[in-house]
Amino acid sequence: MKLLLMILFINIVVAGQAQQSSFRKKIDSICKSIDKDVQLKKKTYAQEEFMDHITDEGGELIIFYKDNTIHRIKEWVGLSYGVIIRNYYFRNKELLFVKEEEYRYETDEIKGINKEKLSKEDLFVGKYYFKKDKLVDAETLGHNRFEDENNDAESEYLFLAKKHLALFLKKK
Repeated sequence: MKLLLMILFINIVVAGQAQQSSFRKKIDSICKSIDKDVQLKKKTYAQEEFMDHITDEGGELIIFYKDNTIHRIKEWVGLSYGVIIRNYYFRNKELLFVKEEEYRYETDEIKGINKEKLSKEDLFVGKYYFKKDKLVDAETLGHNRFEDENNDAESEYLFLAKKHLALFLKKK
């Protein structure tokens, strides 16, 4: 009986992982097709237009759209220690996926911070999969602010996505 329960449990876990993998592949495929779409138009905003606080190294927001429908938003934020790049992907006005990359500038004991080079070692990459305004899956490499239980990736990305969408609609 224990063996039967163990086999059943393993089958359920494996089936769940396969379903999650299939979901990720589908979203990844949609994002790749958005990236390849040469018909998308671009609207660029300076940091003063979309950020609440001005950063040391600036910022830029690029909205990729077609027929007044946003398909992707790229956010670049320059900080004193490095850069943060976020890409938001949409389908039918619904947030599907967010990829966040955070890189630190290379440092040298003698020269200090080199803002011309990003470190390959000090980085964070997060992939966040959404369905119907709910974070359903996430994959991360490295450390970032969401390790603190007071920070919530789902709430933050949904808030920022809606804020950027509203900016585009307001300033068309």
